[in-house]
Amino acid sequence: MISLVNRGITRTFLDSTVRSFSVVAGSTKSRHRHGEYPPSERKIKRNQRKEERRKLAEHYKLLDEEAIKSNFEKKWCCKLSLIVERQPIVFGQPPEWYTRFEKIREQRRLDKLMPPYDKVVDSIINAREETFELEDKDRMEMKKLHEASTSDITPADKANDRHSLLRNTPGFLYLLIDTPAGWSFPSVEFDESKYKSTREALERLAAATYGKDLQLFYWGYPPCVHTARKYSEQEQKKTQTFGEKVFYYRAARLIGDVDLPPSVGKDFNWVSLMEIPEYIKDENLVGYLNRVLE
Repeated sequence: MISLVNRGITRTFLDSTVRSFSVVAGSTKSRHRHGEYPPSERKIKRNQRKEERRKLAEHYKLLDEEAIKSNFEKKWCCKLSLIVERQPIVFGQPPEWYTRFEKIREQRRLDKLMPPYDKVVDSIINAREETFELEDKDRMEMKKLHEASTSDITPADKANDRHSLLRNTPGFLYLLIDTPAGWSFPSVEFDESKYKSTREALERLAAATYGKDLQLFYWGYPPCVHTARKYSEQEQKKTQTFGEKVFYYRAARLIGDVDLPPSVGKDFNWVSLMEIPEYIKDENLVGYLNRVLE
């Protein structure tokens, strides 16, 4: 009996000693519980975009170094390109389906907060099946109103009229020109002896391409994106230039229509961002536009 008591006292003493030493040594830092989980899809895409930007900057840096070492007097042919956009159209009066939908939703909200006396009495008197029928009727009405919310589809959408501005009204449209070289945004070579600033060059480009009726608002002075490419040997011999840089600027349509001169292009189209790959086959440029537009 005494040995059992001594054994219990010894075990208690050892446990307390171990606890005291662990307190002095300090507690070990627990591992973060999220460390074992893989990164989210959003983080993966963000890291991919960072890596793409890093590679692109490194590629442009190598091109600049190669241009400096070249024997051409003119290193780069700098061009300014104009992206004209039609912003989303917000109609002044909401459609009928939206007004009716808001009335039903507001009435249901008020009924939940403070149901009228008559409705409370009716719910007590009437059978439970009738109450369910009323709820089903409201639910069906709400479903019909949701289905009727496709009023944003205009006749131009149904006809796929890409000359019309009343198409894809909830989103943006971008103006493309059909030139002999293919569909593209209009561009002009920037020459400091001809233009005092890039804004003046863009304004002249817009007037010569779209006519004076189309009025634009320019989104600041810096470009939204730029591309650089090295000319082929044949192009270098012909132009005596190492390569070409194109700086893209954005401008919003205010009022007016396009009056395209025959010398500039054969046709024009207002297209959405998702439709641009149908016209422009340069995958790198399409990828850049997907990042900076909208």
